[in-house]
Amino acid sequence: MVDPPVVDELSDEACITEVKNVYRKTVSHALNLKETARRHACAIGRKYEECNLIVCHIGGGISITAHKHGRMVNGNDAGGLSSWFGTSNSDEIHALVEKNDATAVRVWNAMIYQIIKWIGMMSTVLKGNVDGIVLTGSLLRFPEIQQRIEESCGWIAPISAYPGDAEQEAMAINALQVLRGELVPKNYSGHPVWNGFRTDC
Repeated sequence: MVDPPVVDELSDEACITEVKNVYRKTVSHALNLKETARRHACAIGRKYEECNLIVCHIGGGISITAHKHGRMVNGNDAGGLSSWFGTSNSDEIHALVEKNDATAVRVWNAMIYQIIKWIGMMSTVLKGNVDGIVLTGSLLRFPEIQQRIEESCGWIAPISAYPGDAEQEAMAINALQVLRGELVPKNYSGHPVWNGFRTDC
């Protein structure tokens, strides 16, 4: 398994909730998020472990995450279009937007608004020290999403887009790195990975 949805690199502060002994669990599109972050770091001539990035998977689900020096230290996982429209077919939903259906326009705009809001939140997690905002996922085929993110968030950091996803490639790349001895695989015991707060952060 490579970078599964429950990759937990959250900071201690991100784990705390408003209820004692109830802790926030991480769920995200980690496989595509991390692979796209690595590709972007390479594209700008740096290592992933050297960068602070806000990485956004905008597809069948939406994850907005903060990556600090190779660790995904905060983020969210959201959806909701299928609840509103009874389908997860974004082409059908966007066709309603293009027909100026009032509900479709409102919900579509709200989706983009929430993405923008979460990007802003993740910038504070990184204390404004953001090397780039990286967009990926299948919904980038609708150009207004990237356009509105650029209009609202371009002042935070440069924005780069990698439409689609790289999940199949990510699994192959990581398997090859293990076979070449470049990456040491981890052994999972079946017990929960999280067992209290970290002391090395």
